[in-house]
Amino acid sequence: MWHNPFIKSFSDVNQISTLGLYFDKYGSHFKNSPMKIAIVTRSDPEKMASWSGTPFFIINELRKSGHDLHMVHTRDYYPLQIFIKVIKNLCWLFLRCNIDLSLTPTYSKYVSKNLDKRLDAIGPHAVIGIVASSELASLSTELPIIHISDATYMVLSDYYPKRSFVPAWLRTKGNILESNVLERSELAIFPSDWARDSAIGHYGTEPEKTKIIKFGANVRELPILTEDYYRKKFENGCRLLFVGKEWQRKGGDIALSAFQILQSSGMKITMDIVGCDPFASSPPNGITIHKNIQKNDPSQFSLFNQLFADASFFILPTRAEAFGLVFAEAAAFATPVLATNTGGIGSVVEDNKTGILLPLKAGGEEFAQEISKLWGDKKSLIRMGTAAREKYDNELNWDSWQKSFSAALEEVIE
Repeated sequence: MWHNPFIKSFSDVNQISTLGLYFDKYGSHFKNSPMKIAIVTRSDPEKMASWSGTPFFIINELRKSGHDLHMVHTRDYYPLQIFIKVIKNLCWLFLRCNIDLSLTPTYSKYVSKNLDKRLDAIGPHAVIGIVASSELASLSTELPIIHISDATYMVLSDYYPKRSFVPAWLRTKGNILESNVLERSELAIFPSDWARDSAIGHYGTEPEKTKIIKFGANVRELPILTEDYYRKKFENGCRLLFVGKEWQRKGGDIALSAFQILQSSGMKITMDIVGCDPFASSPPNGITIHKNIQKNDPSQFSLFNQLFADASFFILPTRAEAFGLVFAEAAAFATPVLATNTGGIGSVVEDNKTGILLPLKAGGEEFAQEISKLWGDKKSLIRMGTAAREKYDNELNWDSWQKSFSAALEEVIE
């Protein structure tokens, strides 16, 4: 059997003993019943700004199921997190090296020791960690752990620009922590094949201990897909939408190039940019900047949704993306996507069905050609928008996530 150097195997005796203790303690009493659950996160999951709002919507769905939730986030160690952030910024500034001390066993053991005390005080039936590998890796609790993340450390360390340039010693420690949390967890849940395949292929995680449950779009009210809705979307001039805080990583220059090519060709076109301002408040003609949209503000959240409803295309030639909730949000508003085929995007966008996925080497010219081709075929545009909305209705919504997760949680408890 292939051996992964990062993994330390549990003995069968330990596995049987742990499961036996747990079954003796809880039995089958909690099947189909509300449970006391501890939610472990690094930031406050009650705030929608945390991790694009994903933890906020996750706990909202768990509450709908009637579970008694207890937040155990590490914001209590805010000074420590500030120290880690300062060290990281200084190392990058002076050494051009990415040093994240939260990937070290020292951090993991310190935080986990305190989390263990809090878990003992709460007495939950299960622990759910949301993007909390370092926090979960050194827990000593015998409670079942469900690990939720959009990627593994291995695929991220050489994928995202900000996670590159990691010294070998820290990379090794990061992989050990990731291996520990995958081994310790009863179940690891990912939103894409790309992430799940890494857990299995890079860390030797048993396939039956992993599951794909796609995240839902973070939206409120959805439009009714009428002829008038599509008419406004596809016949009153082409309107591109770009969303992202990191202009370079999200492929902003490519999106801008595509826009300028189409504009120069005489197409009636505008572009909305959300999350950043690459033009220092002096955007080119036809471009509108929405730098800071706060989803916690109902009026601003409505504006965010309206931009997706008004958009003819959502364009994001991103260089790296683990999943991309914005693609699910585009699907909710029947907005065709133009993006690069990288990371976990293929699990959200179906090429030539709900959008167009281009190779990473594609530039503005290629994106402009695809937009022009689709814009000239309104029937295909409507079919693509309708297919996107169907994908949202069937897969990319939080109700679907909740149903799949509840079934997975019940299996873990049993």
